[in-house]
Amino acid sequence: MQTTSTDVILIDDQAEVTIIDDDQSLFSINDLTVDETAGTVTLKVSLSRPVYSTVNVDYTTVDQSAENPTDYHSQAGTLTFSLGQQSRYVTIPIIDSSNVEIDETFLVNLTNIQSNGANVIFADEQAEVTILDDEVATAEVDLRVVNSPTGTQLDGATAALPDNQDWISEWATYWVEIWVNVNTDSNQGVFATELDLNYQTEYSSAVEIEFGASFTQNQTGVINDATGTIEGLSAETNAAELGIDSYLLFARIKFQPLAEDQVELDLEGKSIGPYDMGFNITSQQVSLVGDIPVATNLADFTGANIWANPYDLNDDDAINFRDLMIFASVYRSIPSESTSDYSWFADYNQSDLVDFRDLTLFASNYSKQKLNHTTINYPQNYPDIWNQTVLADAQYEPQMEANPVTQTAAQTVLKSVVEHVGPGLNSSETEKLENLDIQVVDLAENTLGRAVPGTIYIDINAAGYGWFVDATPGDHNEFSYSSELTLLALPQSEAAKQIDLWSVILHEIGHILGHEHEDEGAMQETLSPGVRKLLSREWNRDFNSQSKAADSFFSTVLDEAELILF
Repeated sequence: MQTTSTDVILIDDQAEVTIIDDDQSLFSINDLTVDETAGTVTLKVSLSRPVYSTVNVDYTTVDQSAENPTDYHSQAGTLTFSLGQQSRYVTIPIIDSSNVEIDETFLVNLTNIQSNGANVIFADEQAEVTILDDEVATAEVDLRVVNSPTGTQLDGATAALPDNQDWISEWATYWVEIWVNVNTDSNQGVFATELDLNYQTEYSSAVEIEFGASFTQNQTGVINDATGTIEGLSAETNAAELGIDSYLLFARIKFQPLAEDQVELDLEGKSIGPYDMGFNITSQQVSLVGDIPVATNLADFTGANIWANPYDLNDDDAINFRDLMIFASVYRSIPSESTSDYSWFADYNQSDLVDFRDLTLFASNYSKQKLNHTTINYPQNYPDIWNQTVLADAQYEPQMEANPVTQTAAQTVLKSVVEHVGPGLNSSETEKLENLDIQVVDLAENTLGRAVPGTIYIDINAAGYGWFVDATPGDHNEFSYSSELTLLALPQSEAAKQIDLWSVILHEIGHILGHEHEDEGAMQETLSPGVRKLLSREWNRDFNSQSKAADSFFSTVLDEAELILF
């Protein structure tokens, strides 16, 4: 210090300069989604800028819908960031549970920064981890046709499904029931079901919807009988564990024949059916409690066919005097020899004789009407004995231009088949085939052939699939071996993609000889294009002869009295 004369002294001879650092580093942790099967999930904890000192931060997991230790293993600890280090990782074990669950979450929280004076704060101190469940529950929707409503427990459940009624009488009232059940390891049962139902409306009509006992909430559904649909059929439950270990009734639909519904007698084709009712469920979805993921499947449904009422011979929806007069006109006739269109239909027990037994059946139904929804009395073998048909396998699409068959070609193949089976027949069987006729007609829907006593009816174009008419049926050279009972057409042969006429006629001859449908071979009920069926076993030759004499008592009544007693 230098002064001239003034007395100056130093009070503070030192200054300290502080440089304020305005830089700041931010802690953050990322959200993640992980599959349940991953085993672990690793989250990144980051500093936005390097810090030139050691920094520590604590972390801990917190349950939400995911819980320790069933869904993941909880973790807690401290992460240390060395000088200049900007990222560290937290790894958490994930449990692969076999339970079906919704997607679940847990949290990872950051706390307690220790930065040794550095400017470090939180930008995002919490991560949410979502665990995606890899297990999916399955629900199944079953359809059953029943003659009367199925009894259930108070909640609408039953341990076993009712048997499906696979045939329906034209004038019958019946129900279509829809059942659901769920396969899941959780206790979360059915919450809601929705679907559409389709049917052939020309044969009978849906008239009423009734929901199962537990489906009491938000019921919807519109019957559109003009189009044969029940649209938007849906309802919800308010219980938690339904349909897990039982079948749950979702809804049943009542069907009745209305005035505009008709299943007519096919006079030309000598047929009263069957006609497929076309029951089909679409847009099905079952939802479970807790929004658990679920895949909805349709169970196999064998279908249901409807049959015309043969007692209503004039198809006016009443069994009355007009029908009695038609019946009387063919009384004592033998259908296989009769020229009447009605003889075969009036043979109600299909004995090839219209006799007193048939009159008794007719009398038991006299004066009944369709719109009164009365029960019709049928013989015990109805409709099985009337079902002497072979059908095209519906899983294949018909051809755009189906190859028809001529009457001459059908007669030629019939002769070939009769010659083929003839050597193994006894005299009674041979007699049945001696004057066997074949007629080419337009049969209903997917019917390929039909047998009645004395006549085989063949559809003109094989239900739209086209006929393969084999010029040399004995050598099978258009086919290759598939099994003992089945041959498959060679891809480039004429038999490919067409119905084998030889197989159909062989099938119908089997019916003429008294054989019923079998699961395999020539008597199998359906036939696919490009397939030839062979005899499954030696045909049974034990036939019961049918009496050709009318009941003597009724013959006297018919001769001496007018038939107006019913």
